[in-house]
Amino acid sequence: MEAVGVLGGDVSGRVNIAIPLPNLAGERAFLADPRAQFEAERELRRTGRDFLAIYHSHPGGGTQLSALDRAFAVYRPVVYLVIAVARLRQPGEEMRAYRVNKDVVVGVEIRIE
Repeated sequence: MEAVGVLGGDVSGRVNIAIPLPNLAGERAFLADPRAQFEAERELRRTGRDFLAIYHSHPGGGTQLSALDRAFAVYRPVVYLVIAVARLRQPGEEMRAYRVNKDVVVGVEIRIE
């Protein structure tokens, strides 16, 4: 199944917490549990963190946003992080991040420190 969760941190964009969420969709899609997402966002606010990103995995797939990913992304002005795992033709993991504004998808730099 696809994994899904939220990332929180400070205004500089540095992530310092990852909160996994239950996935209510089937094996090849994601739909974060709305109540769990509400609780995660409440926890971010309670601890003074900003809601920075939504992450999800593409098991066996690539890191491009799907049409459904782009449709969901227009509702939240956060970064969308896609992690490709368990791919047959390309071993290892890969991740990419995006911002979506209407029909415009822009890549976002990821730095791991």
